[in-house]
Amino acid sequence: MASPLKSQQILNGARQEFLAKGFAATTVDSIAATAGVSKATIYSYFKGKEDLFRALIEGFAQQRLQMFEGFKKQDADPRAVLRNIALLSLTKAAEDESFQALQRMLIGESHRFPEISKILWKP
Repeated sequence: MASPLKSQQILNGARQEFLAKGFAATTVDSIAATAGVSKATIYSYFKGKEDLFRALIEGFAQQRLQMFEGFKKQDADPRAVLRNIALLSLTKAAEDESFQALQRMLIGESHRFPEISKILWKP
């Protein structure tokens, strides 16, 4: 039975490796070592390095959507809502170094994974 905690442990290790080394230099072996699991465990949860990368991107997109959830429920002036969304986005980008690093990595790897923009910007 797949454990959500184990899956998250693997994703955390993958995130550390991808952010430190980039996609090309990261290996499943290095992810396994960082996550504290075996290679076989990784393959029981994910098809490979590309699948892990996609899962990280999808998780990142989900975090971004959750960040803006409160704005859907506001009955405020649309300009104020847009201003607040922009302010939140810029603040997050300026203050969160891991967010910045992930953004840079996504931009750098978008040629290898054209579906990144579809995942990140889907309605």
